Amino acid sequence: MKKVLAMMTFISLISTVSASSKTMFLNTPYGQIHQNASRVSRIITTFECGQPLKLVRTEEQFSFVTYANYEGYIFSKHLVSEKPKDCYQDKYRKFFEELNLGISDMHYWAKLQDLIVEGSSMP
Repeated sequence: MKKVLAMMTFISLISTVSASSKTMFLNTPYGQIHQNASRVSRIITTFECGQPLKLVRTEEQFSFVTYANYEGYIFSKHLVSEKPKDCYQDKYRKFFEELNLGISDMHYWAKLQDLIVEGSSMP
């Protein structure tokens, strides 16, 4: 009986967290999910503009988000509640298709944005 009660409590907590998640969209050309709330922490994955992410919570200048099996921190100012209509990748689709950017290329462009555009290159 105690196991059943514990399991039901756990399931209700999970559903509460899921229900409170809000879908947000990335509004920069490339963005990265970091392991910790720091622009110099380990990068978990990289996304393009317009990517939907589930917002779990906001902590100062970073937000904790999830996407599929990924979870981590992203700059809060890179998230908006509606899908952006001015993403470069959407406006210039043929150009970006010809570039044939792989995940490694996207990773480095997003890292440049995190380190140089958002702050200095030194932590």
